[in-house]
Amino acid sequence: MKKTVILVIVSILMNVVLFAEEPLAYKVTETSEAYNQILKGNGKWDITVKTLNKGDIVYSNGKVKSDFIRSTWDQVFMMFLAEAYDGYGIQVKNISPVNTENVFGKEIFIDYPPDRSFEDEHYYSPGDVKEMWVPAYYCYVLKSEDRETLLKFNSTIKILSQTMGGTIVYWYEDDRSDIRNGRCIFYNAAIKIGEGTNFLVKNIKKTEYGYAVNCIESASDYRESDFRYDEYLTYFEAFQDTSEFYNKYNPGDEMTLYLYLDGDYMDIYVDGKDLHLGTIVKVKKEFIEEYQSLIRNNTCNLSRITSWPKRADGSMDYQSPALATDFNNTEETENTNNSTIEKSTKKGSGFKIILIAGIAVLLGGGATVFLIKRKA
Repeated sequence: MKKTVILVIVSILMNVVLFAEEPLAYKVTETSEAYNQILKGNGKWDITVKTLNKGDIVYSNGKVKSDFIRSTWDQVFMMFLAEAYDGYGIQVKNISPVNTENVFGKEIFIDYPPDRSFEDEHYYSPGDVKEMWVPAYYCYVLKSEDRETLLKFNSTIKILSQTMGGTIVYWYEDDRSDIRNGRCIFYNAAIKIGEGTNFLVKNIKKTEYGYAVNCIESASDYRESDFRYDEYLTYFEAFQDTSEFYNKYNPGDEMTLYLYLDGDYMDIYVDGKDLHLGTIVKVKKEFIEEYQSLIRNNTCNLSRITSWPKRADGSMDYQSPALATDFNNTEETENTNNSTIEKSTKKGSGFKIILIAGIAVLLGGGATVFLIKRKA
């Protein structure tokens, strides 16, 4: 009996500590609408809209994710609110942490328009955006001019292929295989890494290498969902190291993301440099359009891409199509003390990509892929 009472008291104290923590506060940076959207039993949406003025203070309920504005069916990156605006969602780009030391500069910030839908089909695609942060290996996929190359990096995306009404729908026909699957968004109030991992920002600190961002993983990640979690997790995450991240952190955990900038390149580390979440690159509109064409139609026009991602010193890791060289296909495996290196060379790519524990580095020359797998 005494043990039971003690356990109850401990449980109560833990809940008091948990809920005593104040929700994160954010300042509205420009007049914005907040939406409370409730699905009724008749299948229709009851939508209430409130206008928030510049300077207003709002509080997060711990959730941030891509969601629809049901009146227009635009999809935006949205934070959900607590207290006076409980149940309402506001676009992340219109708020900023109250106590942040700095904000993101133009070298990292991209103002993404809402994802648009096509009336003739249930397909969502990025709006008219001029730039985008994506996984570095997307360059290798596009340069290969073969959408099947994506499966070498993200093989479980194939589970999107299914039969609907007697018709086979292939993975590349699903909008979740679009470039949005790997898109990264950096707003002052929240960060999106790939399709399913979101972070609420508490503080941004400018550093000599980029930024140190104190944040909390959102409670609205896909791994908090109860639908086909094990299967869906991998294709929602376009990065090589997310499994290690998921094993170490849970939604609601606080951490620091270290963003190392090198021109159009960015490396993302978590709580130091032991856990590398991925390498991303900033690509232009022509890249976005040709990558989308490649995934949907398996065709692309690389001559449209006149500017590949560059490092701070102006160097590029890609040859132009005119400079691409031919080479023979080879495969070999090398063993080292700490890793197994699988080497494969494919004809026609014109550059090489090296993946080291998920870090994608593309170099000029033949298309050589090194996959370094750490031994247990």
